[in-house]
This record gives sequence, structure tokens and C-alpha cells, in this order.
Amino acid sequence: MYITKSAEKITPFGGINFCFNSYHQSGLAGLVAEHLGDRGGATGFSYSEILGNLMGVFFGGGDCAEDLAEHLSDPLSHVKGMAVCSPDTLLRGVKELSCPSTELVNSDSGVTHPFNINPTLNGLMVKALRVTGQLEEGKSYDLDYDNQVIPTEKWDAATTYKKCTGYQPGIGSIDNMPVYIEGRGGNSQAKYARKTP
Repeated sequence: MYITKSAEKITPFGGINFCFNSYHQSGLAGLVAEHLGDRGGATGFSYSEILGNLMGVFFGGGDCAEDLAEHLSDPLSHVKGMAVCSPDTLLRGVKELSCPSTELVNSDSGVTHPFNINPTLNGLMVKALRVTGQLEEGKSYDLDYDNQVIPTEKWDAATTYKKCTGYQPGIGSIDNMPVYIEGRGGNSQAKYARKTP
């Protein structure tokens, strides 16, 4: 048996190093920086780093941004190439990527249907699948579109067809890989405002 002494810090999240290596080596980190652009000003963290911190929360078993400060800051600070931001910076960066919702009013019933479609992030999903070789340019694919009721008691949730309050986002996928996401109110069934051939 051999004993090796190491000067490196021991972290319970050592496996995250492999995730971040893949994030950079696959070209995803560069794609995020190129596609989303500069955050501007003296923000200190790029969008690529913001998404890296968000991955750190999820992969480290966190539930919310505050877990960065409470539980994950020290272990994640030992991940090579990762700069850990504050929860406020993470939330600010994520909010900057949001877009306003639009509301469609059903002319027959007068019911309002909120929609949130983010072309920038939807475009990023498709480009990410191409950069990682999971989608090939010039090849034909079948697109599957489904809606999923997500129960919640948030203030803007609406009653769904399942008789609970929540949201009903639409997800477009190819071979179970998401390529399109639209936020929908809980009262907006899958067939509402869907264009059919």
C-alpha cells in the first residue's frame, strides 16, 4: 500500500471537476460567452460563469441560490477554473437573461393566457446540442411537443385542467433533448394558440 500526500484541498464535491472540465472542453462555456455576449459594466462575472455557478448549485445538491453562500462556497472554490459568485450576483445574472411575458386574450371567452418565450435561450439550447454533436446540421429530425402541468401555489398560478393551480409550460424536444421551451399559464392548454399545418 502506498500513501500519497497532497497539498490540494479535499472537497466532498470532487466529481464536479469532471462536470466543469466537460463544460469547458466541449465548447459549451465558449458558446455561452459568444451567444449571450458581455454582461457589460463592472459586473465581475460573465454569463458563462453565472451558468457555471448555477450548475454548481444543482450538482452540489443545492436547492436555491443561497446555498452558494451557506453550504457550497468553500467546496466549489476548490474546483479548478471556477470563480464562485455571491447568491445575489447569481440571481442578478439569471434575471438579466429573462424576458417579459406576453398576454393573449381569447376572443371568445375573454380569458387571458400568459406566454413567456425566450428566443435567446431557446437558440442557445439548439446551438449547445450542435456544439456537443448531439444534433447535426443538414439532418432531418422529428420534433415532439408536449405540455406539462406543474402544480404551484405562486401568486400568478392559474387553475389547470387537472383542477390544481400551477403552470403548463410547453417543451419541444428531439430524441428527448430539449430544443424549445415556452412558459404558459396553467389555464393555457396545449392546443391553445398552437399553429397546426
